[in-house]
Order: sequence, then structure tokens, then C-alpha cells
Amino acid sequence: MKKTIILFLILFLTNLIFSEKKEKQVDPFDETVKNFKNSDPYIKIPAIDQFIMLKDMRAVPYLKKGLKDKNTFVRQRSLEALGSLRAKDAVKDIAEVLLKDKDPSVQQSAVGALGVIGSVEALPVLHQVLKSTITAVFVRFAICEKLKIFKSTDSVNILISLLDTEEDIKFKRSIVAALNSIDHPDVLPTLRKLLDKEKDEDFVCDIIQFLTTRNDTTSLPKIKSYLNSSSEKIKIYAAISIAKLGKDTDSVPVLKNKLKHPNIVIKNMVIEAIGFVGDKEILDILKKMLDEEQDFYVKEMIKISIFRIENKLPVDTKPSKGK
Repeated sequence: MKKTIILFLILFLTNLIFSEKKEKQVDPFDETVKNFKNSDPYIKIPAIDQFIMLKDMRAVPYLKKGLKDKNTFVRQRSLEALGSLRAKDAVKDIAEVLLKDKDPSVQQSAVGALGVIGSVEALPVLHQVLKSTITAVFVRFAICEKLKIFKSTDSVNILISLLDTEEDIKFKRSIVAALNSIDHPDVLPTLRKLLDKEKDEDFVCDIIQFLTTRNDTTSLPKIKSYLNSSSEKIKIYAAISIAKLGKDTDSVPVLKNKLKHPNIVIKNMVIEAIGFVGDKEILDILKKMLDEEQDFYVKEMIKISIFRIENKLPVDTKPSKGK
């Protein structure tokens, strides 16, 4: 009987201890909310980071409040957290920050959050802020980058109109990059028009590259004229383009001369392009390069171009398998 009573007491005390421990356990989310409500940014910001780690959508209402905090970094981190949580019901709140916040760095974070969430509901505000000439340039750049994600045809007319009014070449390059990401019938005519009038070296190279990736053979005559350009970079991009678009051997002299270009990106582009137009002489040059080249990625590109050339050569000019 005594043993039974002792056993009962042990079980009772064990259950009592465990129940006390359970009562003492705090929900991590509740603890994070407590810290978030603290007015000290050094406590509040780690709490926002904890919201991100918890991935708990219950955090969204608190993070929305964080968008109105007087501390810039709290507002920025709240925006990043809402983006991380893909909080679509916060799009209007984030858009309001983009429109009304006076700090451009906070506006940039708002653009980033809207891009991550990816809701088309954000597009009208993104367009409005993009068109505003009082918006900080780096915020407008950020919007162009995000429009490349949305790929919305609703952005086309706005982007084209900006090309007629903006003078900053770097910003115009960003606009064209966004425009090029969208499948719309007005894009190619706009790129061709720009190619006719723009003079900046990097911008012209961008346009040539975009026309090439879009397989626009209509622009070949204009691009071919750049083989006589005084700019070495434009000349290279033109040669690459007409090799890929038109399989035109007029590009060979320029490409052949740039096969060992010091810039590894351009070098790879040249090697790839010459694979479309190379002959037996180029084939021999590439094989020699393959033996000498140390960079793995360049060697792989050389192999691809060798394969292309060998497969288009007449049978009697192909090297025998035994060699």
C-alpha cells in the first residue's frame, strides 16, 4: 500500500513540475512582439529581424506600424521584412511609403519590397514615382530594375516617353534595359530609333546587344555600319551581332583580331560569335587556343565554337577523326 502511495506521489509531482515548465514557456512570437513595442531602435530592429526568422504572418500588422516609425532604419527594416514575408496585404501600405516618405533610402527599400512581393497592384505607384523628376535618381534606377521583374506591358508607354525627356545616359540605359525585358510590339522600333540617334559608346553597345538577343535582322544594315566605328568596343559588339544575326563573314576580321581580348567577358563573346562564321583557318586558330587557354569557361566556349565550325564545314575540309 505504501509503495502505491509513493508511486502516486512521484507521478503527481512529476506532472506538476512539467505543467509548471509549460506555463513558464513563452511563445517566441509574443516575446518578439514585446521587444518590437519597445521604443528603442536597438531593441526594435532585432525584433524585426526575429519576425523575419519566424516567418509568422501574424507579424504583418506590427510591421505595418513600423512603416510609420520616426526612425529611418526601423522603417527600412520593416519594409524589408514585409517583402521577405511576401505580405500582399501590405502592398498599399508600402506604396504609401514610396509616395510620401521623405527619405530616399526608405523609398528605395519600399521599391525593393514591392518588387519582392511582385503584386501588379503596385505598378501604378511605381510608374507615378518613376515619372516624377523630383524623385531621387537612385530610387528611379531601383524602379527600372523592378519593372524588369514585372515585365508588364503597362510600363511600355511610360518607359518610352521617359526616353524622350531624360538626358542622363546612365538612367536612359536603365530605362532601355527595363523596356527590353518586356514583350511588346513597340519595343523593337524604339530600340532601332535609339540606335540611329544615340552616340554614347556603352549605350550603343547595350542597344546592339538587345537587338541581337531579340533576333532583329531588320537592324542589321545599321549595325553593320558600326564595323567602321572609331570606337573599338562598338566595333566588337557590331561584329558579334552581325555574326549571330546574319552569319555575315564581314565580321570575321574584327572577331579574329579580338580572340585574345584581355577582358574575359568580351573574349568569350567574341569566341562564341566567331563560331557562327568561322572557316577552316579560324578552326585551326581555335584549336591552338584550346591547347594554350587556362581559363575553364573560355576553354568550354572554344570547344562549342569548334563544334559549330566543324559541323558546318564541307565534308572534304573537315579534319579526319584520326587527327
